[in-house]
Amino acid sequence: FAAVIFLCTCLFFSYDYLMKYATRQQKEILEMKRRFVRFISHEIRTPMNVVCMGLDLLQTELQDKLEKEKLHQNPLLLSPKENGTVSAEQDTKNTEPEDNKEEGGETSYWLSLIQEILENSHNAVSVLNDLLNYDKVESGTFELYIGKVDILSSARQTVREFAIQARNRNIDLVLRME
Repeated sequence: FAAVIFLCTCLFFSYDYLMKYATRQQKEILEMKRRFVRFISHEIRTPMNVVCMGLDLLQTELQDKLEKEKLHQNPLLLSPKENGTVSAEQDTKNTEPEDNKEEGGETSYWLSLIQEILENSHNAVSVLNDLLNYDKVESGTFELYIGKVDILSSARQTVREFAIQARNRNIDLVLRME
């Protein structure tokens, strides 16, 4: 009878040891996954932020070029502001000469393309931030912010993000709010 009790005790302690060992291993693996996600997220987010900054700069330069083209095409659009500076009016739809419309249109095309790339780059950074937030949730350090969300703005943003793919597949993507 004592041998059975001794055997059961040995089995119990062996089982307990193996369970603690497995739990420790799982915690170590989870911590390695967390470190990997944090490392990769930071390593990708930094270059993505540089891409976003470069696109912002390129967008600004193209906007300046487009404004200069519009001013060069029709210098009568200059109007003094109250502070004494001079700027161009925004509405120049029917004042551009026919031979220069193509060039302004090309710049506008590149501006819209840069804007789409920039939005998608910001979305990629947002996904990386979400990964880091997920890590914070798992570690218990995430603070939840509860607030209002502009659904219409979110819906418009979603439609803009899928506009290129829809256009490439000849799909009319339309947002209707009633």
